Amino acid sequence: AGGRTPTEAGLLTIPLMVGSLVGTLVSGQLITRFGRWKRFLVIGSVSLIIGMGLLSTISHTTPEWHAMVFIAFVGVGMGMLLQNYVLAVQNTVDVSQVGASSATVAFFRSLGGAVGVSVLGAILAAQVKDDVTSKLSALGVQTSGGGGSLLDVKSLPPQVAEIVRSAYGDATGTIFGVAAVVAVLSLVAALLIKEVPLRTTVKKASDPADV
Repeated sequence: AGGRTPTEAGLLTIPLMVGSLVGTLVSGQLITRFGRWKRFLVIGSVSLIIGMGLLSTISHTTPEWHAMVFIAFVGVGMGMLLQNYVLAVQNTVDVSQVGASSATVAFFRSLGGAVGVSVLGAILAAQVKDDVTSKLSALGVQTSGGGGSLLDVKSLPPQVAEIVRSAYGDATGTIFGVAAVVAVLSLVAALLIKEVPLRTTVKKASDPADV
């Protein structure tokens, strides 16, 4: 949407990685020190919702640095959630079940990611198609059923290329809005989860061998 190269677009996501690094390191150190992890799941979920909510306001006219700041909130939330949910699961099962429980978390995470990408991708494609079609029709340009050539923006006439870029920029805000609503489920889950203090033994504290 911004006419950036793939490399430049990747560099623009650095705040996401930095935020994730900070969220992971800070929450990990504090959990190790105090043995409490639920609060970081709640804080991470709130940060994720804030970031997604802010990103839902972006359009093709939004300055790039705004989006970079917004996505940093998403990164912090991801950093606090991704690993600490695994920790929460591993902390509540016996050591003999750690492998199975971790695999289950990884499976549902992969499944959720696949479904999320598919659903959000479909929403993006539908909005872009409707937006481009309506704007080109207003210019008197008839669009074909395929529309695949619209992805090659550099080969399009300047006026048409601008319409395509603006459509993708505006649709990106929409899918972040949908993601923000879904992220609320993460907050609900974090609030409802029962916190078990971080154990310092290999086996569960309830195990007779630990008494």
